[in-house]
Amino acid sequence: MPPEQKKQIRPEDRVGAERAAIARRVANFKAHQAKLEQERDAYYKSVRARIDKTLGASPPRNPSV
Repeated sequence: MPPEQKKQIRPEDRVGAERAAIARRVANFKAHQAKLEQERDAYYKSVRARIDKTLGASPPRNPSV
């Protein structure tokens, strides 16, 4: 394609596209972190339940531990 026929991208459009890409990456990162947090919490609860069952301990009084 000859240079005079190439589509010129305005700086404002480029900045907007960059911002949108960054916002998308941040949203994906936050979603991934939330998923990891949920998986970690589920793993902790399963391990805690196995320990309590093995030791015959009663469940903790404060479930937020």
